[in-house]
Amino acid sequence: MSGSDAGAAAPPPVAENRWTAVPTAASQARHFLRDQARGWQLPAELTEVAVLLTSELVTNSLTHGEGTVNLRAYRLAGGGVRVEVDDDGPGVPRVRRPDPDNEHGRGMALVDMLAAGWGWTPLPGGGKTVWFELRPDGDGQRPGSAG
Repeated sequence: MSGSDAGAAAPPPVAENRWTAVPTAASQARHFLRDQARGWQLPAELTEVAVLLTSELVTNSLTHGEGTVNLRAYRLAGGGVRVEVDDDGPGVPRVRRPDPDNEHGRGMALVDMLAAGWGWTPLPGGGKTVWFELRPDGDGQRPGSAG
């Protein structure tokens, strides 16, 4: 390590947090992820997209689940990020195309449009984990959207 790096620990590649399912949870999750991305020195544009999509997943968790909102963020090789949000709701995420006058139903369409990949996996006790990945190179190839 050089002199200016001595004693400075790199942020861990995984960050986790949880919030009670209250209306402020989405805001708290945005702040948490933005701070973590800054520590990981992710590109600003990637960070803003990750914060937007995280807000959508947490809002869905609040809308369709109950209890606690669990969020995990992973720093990926090459400067990307993966975000996972758990909820205990019974439904599965799907991309909808709502009427222009409808205020709801655009969250997963945004995730589908902006993420390099996304999907979901069932949790053993019920509910699911919904995730997305972003890469700094803007690689929009989807390795299998909506699992």
